[in-house]
Amino acid sequence: MSSSAYTPLTSTDPDTDLPSTVAMSLSPDRIVQQKLGRPSNTMVVVLHTLFKLSALITYLCASILTSSFIACFIVVMLLLSADFWIVKNISGRLLAGLRWWSVVDDSGQLVWQYESWTVEQRQLAQRGEASYFWASLI
Repeated sequence: MSSSAYTPLTSTDPDTDLPSTVAMSLSPDRIVQQKLGRPSNTMVVVLHTLFKLSALITYLCASILTSSFIACFIVVMLLLSADFWIVKNISGRLLAGLRWWSVVDDSGQLVWQYESWTVEQRQLAQRGEASYFWASLI
């Protein structure tokens, strides 16, 4: 396999029309690679919605399915726990560019680290997915 250099696309690609701030701060090769490499996150959107809706439907229809409040409570809590994990670890990162975690520093203190997309990365993201992420949290 030969090691050939990456050749950017020609300027006829309609997806490379970006504001000048992005074009000035990022190299053209990186912009083209990110534009081509950004998949639509439909599976993430489905999972983001699925656990929320299934927990709500289970809670509303529990009296039809079973007479045990404890069984309903456990199922709803498991679904909401899965939803929290999906939102924190997957959809928050892929749809809205959010990451957070805790780190213990040298002095033994717990420090929370937060990251979010830069303006350039936000402009390269799929349109509407971040808006859907924030709207579905309500």
